[in-house]
Amino acid sequence: MKIKAIAVYFVLCFTLFVHAGNDKGIGGARMIGLAGANTAIRKDVWAGYNNPASVAGIDKYAFGAGFERRFLLQELQYAQLACAIPVQKATFIGTASTFGFDLYRETSASLGYARSFHEKYHAGASLQVHNTAIGENYGSAYSYTLQLGTQINLSEKIVLGADVYNLTRSSIGKQFKERIPTVYSLGISYQPNKQCLITTMIDKDVDFKPRLRGGIEYTFAKLLSARIGASTNPDMAYAGLGFFYKGFGLDFAMSYHTYLGFTPNLSLRLDINKVKKTTEETIQ
Repeated sequence: MKIKAIAVYFVLCFTLFVHAGNDKGIGGARMIGLAGANTAIRKDVWAGYNNPASVAGIDKYAFGAGFERRFLLQELQYAQLACAIPVQKATFIGTASTFGFDLYRETSASLGYARSFHEKYHAGASLQVHNTAIGENYGSAYSYTLQLGTQINLSEKIVLGADVYNLTRSSIGKQFKERIPTVYSLGISYQPNKQCLITTMIDKDVDFKPRLRGGIEYTFAKLLSARIGASTNPDMAYAGLGFFYKGFGLDFAMSYHTYLGFTPNLSLRLDINKVKKTTEETIQ
């Protein structure tokens, strides 16, 4: 029992060093390949992790599943699920994720709503519930956070996006309350043509220095995409590949931390066309 308790202590310390408890995270391998510069990217099924507004205007049912092993450590496994359900002029989003192992685990789930206004303005909100559990009867705790986001189409090629995560400044824990990070993000994306996308973002945790992110994506023959990116504080490099065909997407990304090494990430995406009502059905 003592050995396990010591293991929990060291893994927990290491975890908090490389992964702030219940932090904002990055949804999907595509966004990781772009260094997490996701605030201004449109129609993203991973909006519940990134910017809730980015899913507004999506015209298909979309589902995603992702998995990563941070720094190749089994104890730092992270799994994600996401969905986007368009209903008339609005889109409902949901997520579920788990991080850690049996002696220390974080789980979260969220429900959100996004909508477009005048085709140029998009807004969204997401409510998350978090649970942190420590094994060996140390117990668990719950908390709630609110995320708000917006996007503006400045032109057909340029999108400006902003969001705030944990607007409520929530904490988790009973005796020793750990503040869940509050993060403000501002980004812009530029798509000079259908093949190329350039995106950049700056995010600021209220307790740390600003972090700059940037990435480039190039798509070949509408099927294969190559991505590269970088971020600061800490300095990290990213790269990824994506394959998309007839509603099915497979994305792979790899990030590199100067001191801690590599983290692989794999995610899947499935788009399903909405069933269109026939003229007779509409009349009835």
